[in-house]
Amino acid sequence: MFDMMCDKLEAECDNKLYTLEDLRQIMLIFGRDIGWQCSSVEETESSDPPWLYTTRTIQCLLLDKYGDHVYVATVKGRSNVVCFRNFCDHIVSDKWKESLVADSASAAEKVVKQAARLIAAELREIDTNTNV
Repeated sequence: MFDMMCDKLEAECDNKLYTLEDLRQIMLIFGRDIGWQCSSVEETESSDPPWLYTTRTIQCLLLDKYGDHVYVATVKGRSNVVCFRNFCDHIVSDKWKESLVADSASAAEKVVKQAARLIAAELREIDTNTNV
């Protein structure tokens, strides 16, 4: 659910600001949507399920995932607001790494296909004696 919440955050970071509590509530909604229930304790509106992260944990996970690209604005007495800085750099870097992996896989596939063509051509040229 953390990854789902991050996807939503990334998709909407240009248009909307979220507090850590907003992100926590998004995770709660996603968890309930996919049917995660509290198995050991009766879940009510006032109690949170045990799988739901605290806002502090969410902040730490965001910092681990995005590093310097995420900024959590903290002002005493106000909610902590999450925003991105230089997020385009992060997206471009991730896309470049993905394309690099895809290119290396497709390059390896091209090498194997070329080798298969060469082997097939060599096999066609071999003289075979069918008289035994």
